[in-house]
Amino acid sequence: MEKEKVFHCIGIMTGNSLDAADIVLTRFYPNGRMAALAFESIDIPAQMGDDFRFLKEEMRKMDGDISGFIRQNTLFFQNLHDSYIKLAAKGVQNLLLKAPVGKEEIDAVGFHGQTCAHKPPSLCFSSLSLPKEENKTAADFFGNSTTVHSLEKSLKGCPNHPYTLQIGSGQMLADETGLPVVFDFRSDDMMNGGEGAPLAPLHTKHLAAGFKKPSLFINAGNTGNVSYIGEKDDILSGWDTGPFNHFLDKIARERLLQPYDKNGQTALKGKIVPGLLELLMQKSVQTPNGENALLLPPPRSFDPAWYKLPKDEAFQNASTEDLLRTLCFFSALLCALSLKEMNPLPAVILLSGGGWKNKVVRQDFENLLSGKIPEIDFLKKDPFFSTLPQRDFSVQTLDEAGISGQYTEARLMADCAKCFLTKEPFTFPKTTGCKTPTVLGKIVFPGSKDKQVYSRAAQIE
Repeated sequence: MEKEKVFHCIGIMTGNSLDAADIVLTRFYPNGRMAALAFESIDIPAQMGDDFRFLKEEMRKMDGDISGFIRQNTLFFQNLHDSYIKLAAKGVQNLLLKAPVGKEEIDAVGFHGQTCAHKPPSLCFSSLSLPKEENKTAADFFGNSTTVHSLEKSLKGCPNHPYTLQIGSGQMLADETGLPVVFDFRSDDMMNGGEGAPLAPLHTKHLAAGFKKPSLFINAGNTGNVSYIGEKDDILSGWDTGPFNHFLDKIARERLLQPYDKNGQTALKGKIVPGLLELLMQKSVQTPNGENALLLPPPRSFDPAWYKLPKDEAFQNASTEDLLRTLCFFSALLCALSLKEMNPLPAVILLSGGGWKNKVVRQDFENLLSGKIPEIDFLKKDPFFSTLPQRDFSVQTLDEAGISGQYTEARLMADCAKCFLTKEPFTFPKTTGCKTPTVLGKIVFPGSKDKQVYSRAAQIE
């Protein structure tokens, strides 16, 4: 592949919120600069969203056994899968109608697929999950193989192995769009001993070229994740912070009958309840083994299937306003706590993702950085927050910095595809815990008859 080539890649992302498919066409210049050329967002029908949530819940019950689920629910899965791919293809076709370059200039489509289960090595092989004498990593099961055959062999007889499940046929999407598709990005990292997430750090390193270092990027989707770029370019790390929109959207759907609490309007009417916050910190993110996943050290990644609101009476009796207000603070707090893992602390903090449109969450986050802490015992006792006001943080959204923040994850998929084409590693030991820098994904072309409909690192019976 020519080093001086300009690449045009389309990225597609459907997050765990299941509200829309975001699609972006990005131009990649030889000097590393990126330029977004066209955007498209296509709503996910309510029934499709509900069907995916049902599949996710079944995967939680079946420990990710997708092959077993398909055998029992063949028609359901086929209809859901095919409708999903056709929706993504329609979005690409809509995008091409307004793109400033012709279809023949598109090098590839980067397609993430829909995540339906995720069991990372940090869960399977952490001190929370295994006896101290157990010293295994994901690579002990996966090795460095990227073939389905050897993956199946490596998983055989392993009762506590990691897996990641993304649904979506790259082949069907290639056939529907007439474009090459690079997909299944998380499998290669996990098969090389990594968490399979987050994928954002290298992309944010590309974005950070014009910003002061060290810099921190915080993306707020269903799950929050951070990417830290040090003063030297070789310092790159990242991990999931925990739930961000997940609980807020869940309560909005159940109690307000709305997809989300726009701008935190309902939350503004409530108050932070310390007892609810402590329960959230202790019980709301639990591994299948019942441990508090928020205690897992970085690098770490979370499966939304682990997110469960505590069943304590305090939650059942809390007003909608107080519950949303407390959840706003909880999302902000988890992001602020991530700074504890950073040395030196960042000079620039850049916010991306729809979660930051909630003005209450953003204000809570900025208050925590400035030392304005609510009267909550366990926070007041933590000396970390009292030192933050002494730091000179610059906090702004990507949009405020002149970069589109709405399509961050879709642009990330375009970047993944471009890096696959140039054979550039996208994950690193400090970002996901993988053994060696790892090139992500596989490519299919229209008519190439690839049969893969879910990720290579899925749980296989």
